[in-house]
Amino acid sequence: MTEEMNEAPFKAVDMSQFKRTYLDIPYADAHEREKLDLVLPDEGEGPFPVLVVVHGGAWKFRFKRADNIAALFQAASQGYAVASVGYRLSSHAKWPAQVNDVKAAIRHLRNHAEEYHLDPTCVIVCGNSSGGHIAQAVATTNDDIDFEDCMLGDSGDSSVQGCFSMYGVSDIYVCEHQTGHRDDGDNPMSPPDQLMGFCIVAEPEERCEMASSVKAIKRRPDKVPPMLIQHGTGDVVVPFEQSVALYETLQGLSDGGCVAYRSADPHKEYKLLKDELAGKRAVLELVEGAEHGDEWFKTSENMDRFLDFADEISGIDRSAHPRTPLPKIELVPSYL
Repeated sequence: MTEEMNEAPFKAVDMSQFKRTYLDIPYADAHEREKLDLVLPDEGEGPFPVLVVVHGGAWKFRFKRADNIAALFQAASQGYAVASVGYRLSSHAKWPAQVNDVKAAIRHLRNHAEEYHLDPTCVIVCGNSSGGHIAQAVATTNDDIDFEDCMLGDSGDSSVQGCFSMYGVSDIYVCEHQTGHRDDGDNPMSPPDQLMGFCIVAEPEERCEMASSVKAIKRRPDKVPPMLIQHGTGDVVVPFEQSVALYETLQGLSDGGCVAYRSADPHKEYKLLKDELAGKRAVLELVEGAEHGDEWFKTSENMDRFLDFADEISGIDRSAHPRTPLPKIELVPSYL
């Protein structure tokens, strides 16, 4: 490895560690970032349930192999196809272009399900931070034509059957007022401002309605799939109240839900309570003391927790396909 590579500022998932991949699949042609990587389980012909992964990065940086989503690739070892989606950043297009892109990627995956050995009836969208915001928006706008750009890629069904959001924004207008407007270095516009294309705190709330999952749920409550929501109580970037508001809105639709308080302290016992997930419309896990992007969210214990949720949706028969230890995901230096 060269000295230049050693100085690379980021890490990325090493895709060569996976046996069966389809890399840089174009799903639309509006921008060069509209590509996805697909990782299949090492064995079997499927059809495999699909995890659509949306990377974080303040809507303005990182990419589909970023190390902050590496843990989610572990699901490929447990019978899931993992599709990590590249999308237009805030410097390329304003909201809701990012949602349009992910929905276009889902349409492509469904239309090519037989070719890729995918189960078109089970798509679960996942994301962290800004990726969690996008994942929530994808899930809460099932069959909503206002969030479909029919000029992007394939036509068809972009709906999802579940959503996993880690420390994501659920209402961008409220979040900006909770945190206070923060300049982005030399840029007087905060990352959310850059996404929307205007100074959020200087505008009426109605201008941000399209970027609120909370409001999307209220508009189309019958279209929202089950959601697993996680947030750290020590998060000063995206307040955990954002996830509480999302959960409480979902709770207004159904009695099926629960709140769990966990500890991010590695010395404390972590107990999986699978019965908490059974039949629940929404599960909120507030992680005591965890900060934004905390390493706790990337642990094998937490990925097992997410897989319990995914298994409940996909119906994978673990008596025939028992869970195996999650593999370490190897990383390589990256400038993205």
